[in-house]
Amino acid sequence: MNAVIGRPPAKINWDIVNELLVKGCSGRQIAGSLGIHQKTLYEHCVIEKGEPFSDYSTRFYAKGEALLIAKQFDKAIEGDNTCLIWLGKTRCKQVEEKQTIVINSVDVKQSQKLEEAFDKSKDLVEHNDNR
Repeated sequence: MNAVIGRPPAKINWDIVNELLVKGCSGRQIAGSLGIHQKTLYEHCVIEKGEPFSDYSTRFYAKGEALLIAKQFDKAIEGDNTCLIWLGKTRCKQVEEKQTIVINSVDVKQSQKLEEAFDKSKDLVEHNDNR
């Protein structure tokens, strides 16, 4: 009788893998959720799908991004101001105008001293006028 040593070959449910890829999970995360090593997932992808996992996963990840953008777009069109602003800034490259305030080169302390000197001279003038 021949004894089998080691684990039985992994059976990968590609529907679950695809769903998790669309949701943005990494290969490491997917392998962990399936209870297998990520190397096993990558090897099975080459054997069963005929391409490296990086190529395979890119399509499903992009599909997830497209679904998110479409949902955000729908919410924006329905009147969600936050989505409108965010999509305007990220997708349409809209930016708020930056305003620059130029302050004279006189620093604040010097300005205060000038005001105090002006007030003193004004008081002196008024005092002399009252004489």
